[in-house]
Amino acid sequence: MPPGKFIHSAYTSALNVLNFCIAVIPITVSDKNLDTLNPNFQPLTDRDRRNMASYCS
Repeated sequence: MPPGKFIHSAYTSALNVLNFCIAVIPITVSDKNLDTLNPNFQPLTDRDRRNMASYCS
């Protein structure tokens, strides 16, 4: 998640309450010229749209 773009997601709350470790460890390099948005992308919900918008801004 880009800094300052956090959107609360309830599905991780249960894991936090149970004290499970949650981490994402980057193991590759991203390239915005190679990792482009699919032109047919349609968000399923408003939250999905906001999440994608946070990466495209």
